[in-house]
Amino acid sequence: MINIIGSGGLVSTSGARKALLCGTAALALLCSAAAAAQREPASAAADCRPAAAGGAIRIGQCVRSALGPEDPVADGASYEEWRIALQAGQRIEIELDALDPPRPAGSTPADNADGPWPFDAYLELRRAGVEAPVAENDDRGGSLNSRIEYPVEQSGDYMIRARPLGQGSGPYTLRVGIAVPPPVPTPLSGAGATVTIRPDSPRSPHSGELRYGAVSFAGAAGERVQISGRGTGNGAAGPLMLHLVDEVGTVIANGGGADAPEATLVAALPAAGTYTLQVAAPATVPTNVAVQVRRRPAPTGAPVPRRIAAGGEATGALGIDSHALPVAPGESFGSAIHDLYALDAVAGETLTVSLESDDFDALLEAGGNSVLGFAIAASDDDGGRGLNSRLVLRPQGSGTVLLRVRALDGRFGRYRLSVARGETEAPADEE
Repeated sequence: MINIIGSGGLVSTSGARKALLCGTAALALLCSAAAAAQREPASAAADCRPAAAGGAIRIGQCVRSALGPEDPVADGASYEEWRIALQAGQRIEIELDALDPPRPAGSTPADNADGPWPFDAYLELRRAGVEAPVAENDDRGGSLNSRIEYPVEQSGDYMIRARPLGQGSGPYTLRVGIAVPPPVPTPLSGAGATVTIRPDSPRSPHSGELRYGAVSFAGAAGERVQISGRGTGNGAAGPLMLHLVDEVGTVIANGGGADAPEATLVAALPAAGTYTLQVAAPATVPTNVAVQVRRRPAPTGAPVPRRIAAGGEATGALGIDSHALPVAPGESFGSAIHDLYALDAVAGETLTVSLESDDFDALLEAGGNSVLGFAIAASDDDGGRGLNSRLVLRPQGSGTVLLRVRALDGRFGRYRLSVARGETEAPADEE
């Protein structure tokens, strides 16, 4: 994980962690746009003048250059640097976009894996003559291009370093401008607030080119919140993204990702303090987003399972009222929440347990309590149709089996749990 240094508040992700995040349904839409963002950079090449690296760049200017074998190398990566004079009090925005190089007609990156295809852009900003960067960024939300927003604290000459993350070469554009300041958060009034997002609102640091507004509220340590946002009026459009951020700018929960003007997140607040909800939307025209917040105090005591009988079914919803496993710092609260059921099993009787949901990737676990907590005897992810789960239980003795309903992708929503006698046939996936 690569964090912006300074107060820009951006967070980037690299390496294996990228694949993990892109595998979650909540961020699938944004991650799927990465390749397109490489081919269609925000900084249009036609607006950028060709320039030789090592020269100067000014605020309001865009240059076009290319990384190649003749460039200097540091930490295994080639780079080019640009000098810029900055004044204390400025809040600047720097964008580095890798471009598609010329390629033979009809060819694809797979035809030449070692060719100079668009690289994974990486930006660094440092004071002239100082080795340590004052700010750096790998990926801006939803693409492999880079953006730094930096509030200048000290006047002087600075160096912008354009390089790939690891190996890579090829053409790029580098643009410097004045950043739109972060929005003043709207204080939460009761359980709701309205956020207006405009085309000139600041770009979200976590959702690519989406614009964002903000809501703030005070929370207690361990408190649970379930926050929903819904776009209203003619400007409502998807995707709507929600990012819950603590006082130091760390994102503790995300919601949204579908191409719809509504999103929800659930989180446990790690400490007492003021939290900011960033609400991001396309906002090609002014867009109002209605925000609703449900709150629960930190739960106490051991969870009490619901009863379910052989031949029966139950419906429920993973959310703010669900139980939760202990969550380590940096882990998703959504993957920790679960509902618990108690099933009386008879020795020798085969049972098929099915968990179905249209809202999340179902994970079904069966087991019992031990001195160390819940002991998993069997589990299933996608044994049912699609992302649903199916477990066939053949108990060796009579007793109570605990069933734990979870979301593999960290999302939440409604589900149906059913227990059939005998071994039912596994459903075939729809074509």
